[in-house]
Amino acid sequence: MTYLDQTAGLDEVRLAPANWTGFARSDLQAAAGAWRARATQERRSAAVFATICSGLAALELPLSVLAAVARIVADEVRHTAICRRLAAELGADAPDDDLSAAERRLRPPKTGVQEAAVSLLLVEGALGETISAAMFAATRAGAREPRTRSALSIILRDEVRHARTCWEILAVLPAAARLDPERLARDVSHELGVVEMTSVLPALKRVEAGDLGTPEDAELGLLPPLKRAEVFYAILERTIFRRLRPLGINGPSAWAARYRPSA
Repeated sequence: MTYLDQTAGLDEVRLAPANWTGFARSDLQAAAGAWRARATQERRSAAVFATICSGLAALELPLSVLAAVARIVADEVRHTAICRRLAAELGADAPDDDLSAAERRLRPPKTGVQEAAVSLLLVEGALGETISAAMFAATRAGAREPRTRSALSIILRDEVRHARTCWEILAVLPAAARLDPERLARDVSHELGVVEMTSVLPALKRVEAGDLGTPEDAELGLLPPLKRAEVFYAILERTIFRRLRPLGINGPSAWAARYRPSA
């Protein structure tokens, strides 16, 4: 073990012993694929929050704000390690570190570093982590396999804190750092449309096809497709619209415009 391995703290995570017995091979393979996909997403989130931290560092913000975002980066790296561990134990190949899918968000065209950081803080941070926390909570509620449940619990605890942190930072940003609410509303609208198209609508198509998932899937940490849709629309109406209001963003209007071409 190298010095970097020792100081990164990745081996400090303690998960409950696994109990894979009684699950069909196909169920375990599906769970492996889910953990592999989570590892990719968590690695991407680490890159996004590192970009946010870099952009916010140029603003006159309390050091506690920068420390909070830096902690999120470290959390996301730890989440990546947890997800990779579960994926490997279940037989999945390790995901690569290709961040090409995140390039558009990390480096928006014709956007300054600070402007991009604030947009990312809202869209990927506040909105993204709020949705993520809701999804992890619903997933953990159905998980029964001990190792799966303990891993989900660790990630969920952090995701809740990440969401709260991002909303609080947005509330204390200096006026000079704020984007035009109309620009932010367009970013919100676009992101909500992307989430719906890439995550929620495919889940609803599974439901239409008669695929509701299985109890074994849920026990291994796979969120049933109908539940995924229900959680998304519920968190949107109960939490996200309300949290956007103090930022001068009309959530229902941004949602209604999610498939309109950008101006």
